[in-house]
Amino acid sequence: MKKLLLSLTLIFLFAGCAKDGLAVNTIGENHVSRVFKEGIVLEQKKVIIDDKETAILTGAAAGILGGQMIKGNTQSTLIGLAIGTITGVIMGNEIEAYETKIKSSNKSYTAYIKQKLRNGTKVEFTLKDGKLKNLNIL
Repeated sequence: MKKLLLSLTLIFLFAGCAKDGLAVNTIGENHVSRVFKEGIVLEQKKVIIDDKETAILTGAAAGILGGQMIKGNTQSTLIGLAIGTITGVIMGNEIEAYETKIKSSNKSYTAYIKQKLRNGTKVEFTLKDGKLKNLNIL
């Protein structure tokens, strides 16, 4: 049994190997979900934002952990999840960020990032639901 598990593990680890390096997701059919765009930072200003998305996720995770620690069953976990999520929504999570304007092709986008960048810095990013995601400095 141990040899079978080891063999399967090795197959999964090396199934994506390609001639010039490691390929990504080579098993089955692949779909491109987003394409990277390139742009240039036009300007930045330091702001305080209410990052509810992070607060909700943090609250939910804490609620799940708390529910598991209290009773360890599904019901207490779900109750903890609900309480943590509601707490995250109510409390919010104010953080310092930079409101960043990025010009790409003929469009300008606004993103909130934690890092200060110089005007003219080249970046790449994806868009998801109209928001910038996966921002990388080139």
